[in-house]
Amino acid sequence: MVWLVIIIGLLNVTVGFAVAIYVDRLRKAPAPSELMQKKPVAPPKVRPAPKPAHVPDDGPMLADDDAPPTEEIPDEWLEQLESENIVANSFVEASVQVLRLEVGKYRDRLIELDKRIRGCLYNGESKELGGVLADLKKTNQEWLAQQADAADHLSSKTGNLGTFKELGGMLEETLLEQTAQIETTCSNIDHLDFESDLSAGCRRLIGETRKLIDLAHLLRDRMQESLLTVVQAENRLPELDKNLLFDSLTGVHNRTGLERLFDDLWRDDPNRVCQISCAMIDIDRFARLLERFGAVACDKLLASFASFFEEMVQGDRGQDVVARFDGQRFVTFMADTGPRAATSTIEQIRQTIAESTFELGGDEFELTISCGVTEVLNDDTTDTLYQRLRRAVRAAKKQGRNRTCLDEGTGPEAVDPPEFEVTGRIIRVS
Repeated sequence: MVWLVIIIGLLNVTVGFAVAIYVDRLRKAPAPSELMQKKPVAPPKVRPAPKPAHVPDDGPMLADDDAPPTEEIPDEWLEQLESENIVANSFVEASVQVLRLEVGKYRDRLIELDKRIRGCLYNGESKELGGVLADLKKTNQEWLAQQADAADHLSSKTGNLGTFKELGGMLEETLLEQTAQIETTCSNIDHLDFESDLSAGCRRLIGETRKLIDLAHLLRDRMQESLLTVVQAENRLPELDKNLLFDSLTGVHNRTGLERLFDDLWRDDPNRVCQISCAMIDIDRFARLLERFGAVACDKLLASFASFFEEMVQGDRGQDVVARFDGQRFVTFMADTGPRAATSTIEQIRQTIAESTFELGGDEFELTISCGVTEVLNDDTTDTLYQRLRRAVRAAKKQGRNRTCLDEGTGPEAVDPPEFEVTGRIIRVS
């Protein structure tokens, strides 16, 4: 689509100015009570024109050439954003939001096709398969054309991205990765043999479709990160509507909500007196569940898991926060908690989950999680904190999964926990 190329181009041209006014104001403080409650918020109204970027008093002055664009948001964008109850405060933000929505539509089409393929597999029906294959191929070819145009445009603008060069390169790499996978999938579809073995052909097709869905998730996450970068650069994170701070699928905080929490805390506690620990958990072998149950069922599973996990994390404390970091990964924020105490809490949760049974569509199965725990250090940014948590989770995975690694500043080390007296539950996914 032509508009997609325009969106990406405008994003690349305009994001450069944003970093010049970005001031690292991350400070630490006790968690504000309003961020801990998921209260319903009335849908915001879309504004007909962008709001100029806010320049903090202690931030650098902008040269005239660095001034943000004053173009009004196109009417077709406003209509699309209004239908999703999204406020776009700048032209750049609107472009990122629109692209994020388009990626979501592509994902939805793939999920619907995945359901149809599974229907052919379970019912042993081959009559509808021809239509499914044609629709899948058409969907991929249309998105492939959009991906190629966007990647070419990003490549041509690499030298103009300034400090955002790394972000642009990451987006381009993601687009090219998706392009390669879509091309491979289309080739595989052409060579699948459904006549001699319908079941094997459908299962292979399900696997290829799952890869495409995963890549759509990756691009969606990249666009969410880009949106967060723009909002932080314009110093508007404290002003964001609460609707943007929670994950629509699970109901817990999202990545932006977690950033907002740290921003508020560290703004009010510049000396970082309060001790804070964080943990990241990753559901083990989630890809196998996607292949077994499909994306729709696994979305429901994530929602049920998040509710169960949040209940266990908060317990009697009430002030701890759970956020969906991305995909099947969650982060817990524990105020007034040292790393050892946080590890004990996470270990009890891990052992409880391992003893529990999940029930989905009449099938019962077990889940395990791999966990990483660390204390928030005085010189941490959220980026350095997330890096330690990711390393700790990877270490837990490498050491066999279903375990916890603690990083006390010297690298992740496996925890040798006591066996807690935990009681497993039956979690029914609905």
